[in-house]
Amino acid sequence: MNTTADTRFAHVVATVDPTEHSGQILYVNPSNIQSNLSPLRGLDRGDIALVLRNSDGAEIRRIIPEIRYDACSSPEDPHPGLIQQDVELPEGLASLELVQGDEVLDVFQATPPEAAPVLADGMTLEAPLAGAERRRSGFSGPVKAQAGVTYLIEARPDDQGPWSTLSIGRRTPDFEIDKNQFPGARKLSVRVVQNAGVTRRVIDEREIELE
Repeated sequence: MNTTADTRFAHVVATVDPTEHSGQILYVNPSNIQSNLSPLRGLDRGDIALVLRNSDGAEIRRIIPEIRYDACSSPEDPHPGLIQQDVELPEGLASLELVQGDEVLDVFQATPPEAAPVLADGMTLEAPLAGAERRRSGFSGPVKAQAGVTYLIEARPDDQGPWSTLSIGRRTPDFEIDKNQFPGARKLSVRVVQNAGVTRRVIDEREIELE
């Protein structure tokens, strides 16, 4: 299976420390819908921004996100903070920068979909883990980690209800399943979603027997 969804948005999660002039984009999760995040009620510093650029380096859009700090922070003396921001994806997007003023703190490259790894083998579920009979490791590979490519693992018991996230932002498509998360379920649908830059692909989906 290898399907590509139209991705109009991306959920960006990043950390930032304005005092140290440091920050990191933790992951960019493409989606065809907004995440409907509740307002963070954070601080809008104005000098922290997400900058979207095209392949020529020209700025397409600049977004001033809200930043959530811990209770001890203040605008005058902020501690490290968290950014969770839905970004509408423009045509021609090549990179997303986390900036403080004129300083670039981190860059996320929108990897072209054709450069993303392809699974050679299907998903497998290994024997129960030693000392944890209800936990089993899953594997879709072998796949080498690649910059700009992450994996989302989702599951749905007995083909009912919405997909639940098992793991997000993984560098390789391996995972663990804990049967305790799905009491009474006899089988589990599991799918592996590859986020390559701002492209989202379901690259493997299959049913696993839990009994």
